[in-house]
Parts: sequence; structure tokens; C-alpha cells
Amino acid sequence: MNVASSKRMNFNQLKALSKKVKVTINDIVMSAMTTGLNKLFKDEGDKSKDIQIYIPANIRFAFYPTPDKIKLENKFAAIPLTVPLTQDMPSAYPQI
Repeated sequence: MNVASSKRMNFNQLKALSKKVKVTINDIVMSAMTTGLNKLFKDEGDKSKDIQIYIPANIRFAFYPTPDKIKLENKFAAIPLTVPLTQDMPSAYPQI
């Protein structure tokens, strides 16, 4: 199994970039993932154009009325998404 990792991301730089290019931090992370996976797949001869992912989504519709009413409960669901594999970061943002 081949495993790769990078240095830790500087959150302040990531936040500054999101403001500069006017996208969310999640958009940047997802764009980086789809661009990186696209290169990896191409290097391996895989011609996939998109991937299927599941993201957690909050399904709690209202805040608890008071602190003593807060309960420990699971109010999340998995949302399936088809995400395009992208060529580079600038072209990824509008698609993501």
C-alpha cells in the first residue's frame, strides 16, 4: 500500500485564501481533493470523470430553547454527492 501525507495545513493561510478567491474553505479542500485524485487516477490509467462521496449534514432544524434542554443525540445524516474530478484548482472552484 502506498501512503502519502503532507505537512499540516496552516488554517490562517487557508482562511486567507478562501477570502481572496471568494470561495469557502470547504470549496478549497474539496477542490484540492478532486484535483489530486484526478492526477492520481490518470497516473494509474483510470479514466474516471467523477467520484461518489458521502458528507455528513446537520438535520437538526432548531436550536435547543435553553441550556438545560440540550440532549446528546445524533441528528446527522449522510448526503451522497457525485463530485467531478478536476484538472486544476482555478477550474475546480466553479464546479465544486
